[in-house]
Amino acid sequence: MAEKDHVILTAIGPDQIGLVERISKFISSRGCNIDDSKMAVFCGEFAVIVLISGDSSSLSKIPREYHEI
Repeated sequence: MAEKDHVILTAIGPDQIGLVERISKFISSRGCNIDDSKMAVFCGEFAVIVLISGDSSSLSKIPREYHEI
């Protein structure tokens, strides 16, 4: 089995309904997996840190296409 690479995605902004679902779909649609995550809401602001795994070509799509979330 090939070794997986990792990337960490962090994001902050106004809390919105469906935001976690959009982030999850964004990651999985690029062939990557969420290995771990931490999320919090503070006074209406959402913060997330996500550890993402995948092969290097799949992971390279994450920073190039993050604006689609």
